[in-house]
Amino acid sequence: MLQENPHYWAVTEKLGFLPSAAQENHSLTDGGSAEIIAAENLAQDLPHIEDAEVLGRLAALGEIKSDSFHAFSPTQTEAALRAYTFVACRLIHRGHLGPGRTLDTRVAQPLWLLAQRVGRAPSLTYATYVLANWRNPVRRRTPPEDFTVQTTFTGTPDEAWFVAVHLSIESVGGEIVEGLARCEHGVVNDAPDDVAAGFAAVESALRWSTSVFPRIEERLDAGVFTEKVREFLFGYQDVTFGGVEGAPTVSYVGETGAQSGAIRAADAGLGVGHSADVLASMTNFLSYAPATHHSYLEKAAELGGEVRKYLDVNPGLAESHRNAKSALSTFRDTHLGVVKKYLVGAKSPYPDQGTGGTQYQHWLRKLVEESTPENPA
Repeated sequence: MLQENPHYWAVTEKLGFLPSAAQENHSLTDGGSAEIIAAENLAQDLPHIEDAEVLGRLAALGEIKSDSFHAFSPTQTEAALRAYTFVACRLIHRGHLGPGRTLDTRVAQPLWLLAQRVGRAPSLTYATYVLANWRNPVRRRTPPEDFTVQTTFTGTPDEAWFVAVHLSIESVGGEIVEGLARCEHGVVNDAPDDVAAGFAAVESALRWSTSVFPRIEERLDAGVFTEKVREFLFGYQDVTFGGVEGAPTVSYVGETGAQSGAIRAADAGLGVGHSADVLASMTNFLSYAPATHHSYLEKAAELGGEVRKYLDVNPGLAESHRNAKSALSTFRDTHLGVVKKYLVGAKSPYPDQGTGGTQYQHWLRKLVEESTPENPA
């Protein structure tokens, strides 16, 4: 399997887990075939056309050769992946599959090739729906109104705001990465003041993110989300990818913010312990993240183990660590409160199930409890 451009998805102290190149032009017109351009146009038109027209326009996508994306830049590759993913989700979640739950070859084959190219699942991952789905200059602590979202399923300002709030939260990722680097430097060099400064940086980033989360209510109508947006974020079972060698069958857990790296990095680097079932879900979610993100989070977990040991012999750091952990718990409690407002009593076939497949209230509540300073794990 090919891997995505490591520079595009590098974890940095500037933007954390957001790809800095995402602000560049995503146009597929330069170097893209007529079929690929047709896919991008169809993805952009999805909010405005009925299913019958979607099906009718599949013919224009045509056949894609294995080298069709060879000359694409990382931003173009992500744009093409997003285009085919959005079309695939429309077909899958509206039930437009062939016999044996087969996804149309003209969508399945290029989606499979692109997923292989970047080393991610051929599905609507958080990386595709949120992390790479913007185009504008971004700085640390960018407010949601400053993000320009590229593609949505509904074409509504509500959905664009939903994505933008998540992007805004992600914009503190660089501060978390920098704070954890400061912690690591302090542990390695036995410099408690550096460790305390690292904890304080992580705490500050988390508290700012917590202040952003409730802003989702400013422009996201609950009815628009539950009745129009949410259906496309769910996972699916046993979809056969037509036109792909071996006719592979794919199941997907669903798009979820739990695939994000920034908050998980804070969690791991602070040495927060988790029960086996929560950890298993986290591991599953992160398997859909870019490979560079996954590698970083593994190292963050190693740092968390060293942090716990360092705290044992440096009790003077207990307060700064407790404050950072409290900020994480508050963020997650705020997240749970926002989710409840949008999903409790929602008109959905799965009212108690999050888009990532978990029983979200139980799962998020456990995350809150396990993140509290009183939790010894």
